[in-house]
Amino acid sequence: PTFWKLLCGEVPEIRVRARARELPPELLGADFRDDRQARTDLQQWLGALWAEKDSLLDELNRRPPEPNA
Repeated sequence: PTFWKLLCGEVPEIRVRARARELPPELLGADFRDDRQARTDLQQWLGALWAEKDSLLDELNRRPPEPNA
């Protein structure tokens, strides 16, 4: 569904998953402006998070809706 359909009340169900993630220790305090390797490491870490998110969305979209409790 589109964001517009959500705003118009045309989305019957919304599922939310939230998970706190800690920044890897090697990225804490890194100089992302001047340290090319730190930027690359951050991009790879974020890319892995996005890939995991995409995989979860694919899985959730394959499942039938859960019955209301």
